[in-house]
Amino acid sequence: MKKLLFILMLGVSFSAFAQLQTNKTAAKLGYNGAADAGNGDKKLTLNFNSTFATLKYGLQSSAIANDGKGLLCIVLANEAPVGKVTPLNNKKADNWGAYCNVYKMKDLNMLLDSSVISASKIYASTQQFWKPANCIVNMPTATADTNQVLAIYPGMYKRVNIGFQVSVDGGGLKSDISFDILTYDKGNTAKTATYKMIVSVNKEVKFGSTPLTNVADMDTIKAANVGVFRTRASSTDIYVVDNIYTTKTDGLMTTQKINVAQAIGVTPGYFNGKKVYVTLYTTGTGSNIEPGIYDPVVAIDNIEAVYGPVSWAVPVGAVANAIIDHNNGTPVVDPVTAAPYDYTAGTPVEVPAGTDTPVKIYLTSLNRAAILDVTEANDGGSHNPKFSIAATGAVKAKAADGTYSVDVPYTYTPSDGTTKFDLKLAAPAAGVILNDTIELSVNVNVPLNMTTTERLEITNGVRFWYDVSAKGVAPSAVKPNTAGDVTIIGKTRSIVTLNATEDVKITNMVGKTITIASPVMAAKGIAVEQGAYIVKTGKTIQKVIVK
Repeated sequence: MKKLLFILMLGVSFSAFAQLQTNKTAAKLGYNGAADAGNGDKKLTLNFNSTFATLKYGLQSSAIANDGKGLLCIVLANEAPVGKVTPLNNKKADNWGAYCNVYKMKDLNMLLDSSVISASKIYASTQQFWKPANCIVNMPTATADTNQVLAIYPGMYKRVNIGFQVSVDGGGLKSDISFDILTYDKGNTAKTATYKMIVSVNKEVKFGSTPLTNVADMDTIKAANVGVFRTRASSTDIYVVDNIYTTKTDGLMTTQKINVAQAIGVTPGYFNGKKVYVTLYTTGTGSNIEPGIYDPVVAIDNIEAVYGPVSWAVPVGAVANAIIDHNNGTPVVDPVTAAPYDYTAGTPVEVPAGTDTPVKIYLTSLNRAAILDVTEANDGGSHNPKFSIAATGAVKAKAADGTYSVDVPYTYTPSDGTTKFDLKLAAPAAGVILNDTIELSVNVNVPLNMTTTERLEITNGVRFWYDVSAKGVAPSAVKPNTAGDVTIIGKTRSIVTLNATEDVKITNMVGKTITIASPVMAAKGIAVEQGAYIVKTGKTIQKVIVK
């Protein structure tokens, strides 16, 4: 009957809906990108339990949901590589970047009854039952619209393509990506249709684009010949599972759960940091193409995946779109979150004028499954030539003794004078979720008595901005580290550490880290509240009372 291509783009970040993101919802289509899954985990779920009004009669426009980018429904009328069928009342969902249009109705009979005018000729404009339609419909057991599915009525056409896309960039998967499929209506051909599943990673799979450029490609791709399609442009990670689902004839609407990674023989972690395209395809029942005959109506439901949400533990307050001020080594959340922004970055770091001096930034990333990226985000997006990052040695992890002395590999693209510099830590291997605790050294070179600010854009899947301010002073004004024993002094609302040669870590009495400062910053004094603290630098550990 039809060639319907429905592709739902779940972008997790974890991202899905043209960009389905973990911090967004689409209530009209029953989508929640960050439902609580317990134990600190989140669940992406799309169940199509819609909030917009059920169709009462006819096909009035109020029954149409115009929401959720990424649903894509295309129907082809014949074997040609072109020939889209205009869906019922021209309510399309055929563009990844456009909002989807679906009807919500009690059942399929409502669609058919609304589409047939008995006094009209079979192809009259008032007769539309032979056209395809994308519908949210009630399951028979549902009460008060509590359980709906997305069903694809094929009209008189045959080839059906149903799918969705999940972008796993908001954390590491703790479960497989799964979905339910069912036969909502057995059709009137007394025949079944068999579907295969095509899964592609980081490459969109749909009819009309490489590697599936025409109907013949869609028809012939299978597990035995998928290697041929992998040789086409950017299509190396494509998998096919033959006969993943056969429509039912018993009318029971029994659901079948499909676990995507398990079906193609990989672990769920393989999808971390990637875009996953899932496509179900059938050539139909082989019955005649003519008005009044329609193939089984397939529906999908309950697209789900549990993930550990990516986040930042350090600096404290680094959530999506937050602005953190370096504040002379004691980071604070900038209260100004809208234009005109505050670029002062708190108290500036004093550095020797005219000399490249590293300023330390401490980052702890949780559940990272994608690239960690640091670039510039200054006002107007420009490069600040007074800031740079060394090509090597600028990122350190902790050694066993607690010092930041282990080199972390990264790639660095310097500015050419106008472009922004960029530093990247590679995404972890497939199936691996990383918790990073790193020290990043950003070099600053400021003229005497000048204060300058750099805004960094930092993301691990959750993006925030980090403002660093530095003031150039005479070298004699910056107290250098001198030889001798480390001296730690508790003063009024501050702790001063002298003669340190390694970073100074201050924790409270239960072990919670308050801050980590460079020797230069620690010698100037670190502001803290009244109380007792433990100060550690190198092999020196001392309890300090602050009044």
